[in-house]
Amino acid sequence: MPVNKRKLASLAASFLLGICGVLWNFPLFLLIFLLYFLWQCSVLAAGKIRGKRLGLYGAVLLAAFVLGGARAACREDESRCAQSFFIQGEDVSLLGRLSRKEEKGEQFYYYLKDNYLKSKSGTYTCPQILVILSADESSIGETLVIKGKIKTFHKPENEGGFHELAYYQSLNIEGAVEEAKVEKSYGGPDKFREYLYQIREMFRESYENCMGNSHGKVMAAMTLGEKSGMDRELKELFQKSGVSHFYSISGIHLSILGMTVYRLLRKKCTGYTAAALSGIFISCYGIFTGFGISQTRAIGMFFILLWGKCRGKSYDMLTALSLMALILAWENPKIFYHTGFLLSFGAVAGVLLAGEIKKSCFHRELSGLKDTCLVSACIQIVTIPILCNTFYEISPYALLVNLVILPCMEALLGLGMAGMLAGCFSAAVGKILLFPCTVILLLFETVCRVSLKLPWAVFITGKLSEFSVLVWYGGILLLLLSRKNHKYVAAKAGACFIVFFTVLTGPFRLEGEWDVLDVGQGEAVCFMEKDGTNMFLDGGSISVGHVGNYRILPFLKYHGIRKVDYWFLSHLDKDHTSGMTEVAQSGFPIKYLVLAKGIVRDEAWEELNRFAGEWNIKILYMGQGETLTGEDKSWKVTCLYPEDKNQETDRNHASMVLFYDSGGFLGLFTGDLSLKQEEKLAESCKFPRIDVLKASHHGSKYGTCEKLLSAVTPKAAVISCGKNNRYGHPGEETLRRLLKRGTAVYDTRFTGQVKMRRGEITTGNSVSD
Repeated sequence: MPVNKRKLASLAASFLLGICGVLWNFPLFLLIFLLYFLWQCSVLAAGKIRGKRLGLYGAVLLAAFVLGGARAACREDESRCAQSFFIQGEDVSLLGRLSRKEEKGEQFYYYLKDNYLKSKSGTYTCPQILVILSADESSIGETLVIKGKIKTFHKPENEGGFHELAYYQSLNIEGAVEEAKVEKSYGGPDKFREYLYQIREMFRESYENCMGNSHGKVMAAMTLGEKSGMDRELKELFQKSGVSHFYSISGIHLSILGMTVYRLLRKKCTGYTAAALSGIFISCYGIFTGFGISQTRAIGMFFILLWGKCRGKSYDMLTALSLMALILAWENPKIFYHTGFLLSFGAVAGVLLAGEIKKSCFHRELSGLKDTCLVSACIQIVTIPILCNTFYEISPYALLVNLVILPCMEALLGLGMAGMLAGCFSAAVGKILLFPCTVILLLFETVCRVSLKLPWAVFITGKLSEFSVLVWYGGILLLLLSRKNHKYVAAKAGACFIVFFTVLTGPFRLEGEWDVLDVGQGEAVCFMEKDGTNMFLDGGSISVGHVGNYRILPFLKYHGIRKVDYWFLSHLDKDHTSGMTEVAQSGFPIKYLVLAKGIVRDEAWEELNRFAGEWNIKILYMGQGETLTGEDKSWKVTCLYPEDKNQETDRNHASMVLFYDSGGFLGLFTGDLSLKQEEKLAESCKFPRIDVLKASHHGSKYGTCEKLLSAVTPKAAVISCGKNNRYGHPGEETLRRLLKRGTAVYDTRFTGQVKMRRGEITTGNSVSD
């Protein structure tokens, strides 16, 4: 960027790098800042700015970097203080002012500001807190006295899981109060905000009455910012197709609304009057829709645009974007944890990139379709790393789908708002006006469903490493810096394509690892071998709902696993299989289900055979003593039990036992065996010393017997069970037997995911942060 024209953008970049250094990897971002610093100074020196002016500019850049780091460090200290106060389940009294509220299902979320909390731990003040109630009893603006119990936000149990704590910290919320009851209220309500809230609810009902529940909620999300009630299947459809932006209130929506109002007013009013009225309108709309992060960014940039028009100044999008980034990041440095913030600013950066390409390569404005394609492609290029590190997958056809979506946005938004207003007075008129919106949404759904049936419709990338992200954006930057040199354009574009393709088709596995996932009361183990083979053992839970969709699938995608080659099932109880069925039903490829030849062939076995046939999954049967081996001989899995002609009718007693060897790192997995079967196994097999024993039956006192422990002498044991489970797992007797032998015990209730790599075991936050 030309530093003599865009000093604010240069300062903002330094400030934001300082924040990122504290939040993530300080040495990496310090290095990036130093390179940026040297580049800026060299640009100034080339422009004959030297001596004191150059030194002063460099000092200001350095001060901005340090200030950003200091602000982020202060925010980290505030978070640590808050987390030490918030203790799960502790009774608390709260005094705060109600600033916003939302209806989510059968609950109401109150957002309180300027709070005083009192509990056994003491008194604490916090700027904002979330209160969860069962009824809407208060008006916005009132000061409330509330009693309830503290709810803490959690880090993900496994890699790829939802980081609840980071999400709420990005909203400047450190904790919540649940089971809440309003004891008293003081002061009058903010009648204007409460009135807007009631109007919003009326408009939401208008959509649902005129369009039905499914499409009505999509339009409510698009125009009112009310996304909590959207159909889960539709949300997944749009997200997988890469078009979920259309129903999120973003810069596109606000630009259409704001500029439409401004142009209409400008025909009748002076520039200042039109700017003031359109500014008031768009501010009210921001309050109306909850003033989310992307709305705040867009409204701020819109005000800068209006100011420029009033003053007769040109509007510089990069400067406006930089100013809004500075304001938002100063208020809450942890806003960088918010995907909406990153995507919102990334989308505008993509528009800027498209502008630079048009200026340097085409030297003119492009026609409508060409311009749409270029802008959409640039937005995709800039935001792909953000999507990869949030959803761990991208849609290669998103650009084509957006060619259908984007041209319809203005009509959809205009007709939607007109129909919404009409529906408040006449449902019949509302239905007529909103019928084209229903047709457009059906078109969107059809296009998305068709795109998802194409080959590689959803490409799993996994979480990109910091190095990969650096290479990605470094490639874009180098391409920009050489944009004025038109030599070897094809070679440069080809080199960038190779870099981007290499980043996305990773990760490249240099070593194997295996992980015991935290799935509550159940079991799930993943094996990733360096030859590219991916295996899973069991995968189910009776305490975690939708464990396949919310814990197993995110883990697989996080690691860039695009298919499971062998999915072993020790036996067919739901706490070992429910997640596997959800993963298969999601369309995730499973090549083979692997069962023991001696499996109990009951109704669950018959159901599994029907399920495998329905989803085109082959079933392999392993006999006792049979081994699966990797192509490079780096790993092998041996079935030790049950006997092929098993007489057991109890599924637990006939659990498949696997002996796993990955480069000399040895593990034994015993399913849900009981003492009698374990003793039989210990007598029939000769074991070397085991690195890790997966404790049988979730650590039940009826498993992990002395005879088996004497035979395998494990260095470590992993117990997979749920908190406060009704079975009393793990049993005290089992823990005593393990600890007596000096075996290190890892209990997923407390450690979360357990990872084994390079012969080392890591757990908890070191895994999932």
